Amino acid sequence: MFRHTPQRPFKNKASASLIFFTDILSFYPQSFYFCMLKYRK
Repeated sequence: MFRHTPQRPFKNKASASLIFFTDILSFYPQSFYFCMLKYRK
């Protein structure tokens, strides 16, 4: 699904989600905005 799948040690789920969404913003802006619009309901 994602080409950019870095293996990093996560201290908690919050930081993991933050880095995950940051990667989406960096490499897949269209997908990020699509998900945002989808979950804004």
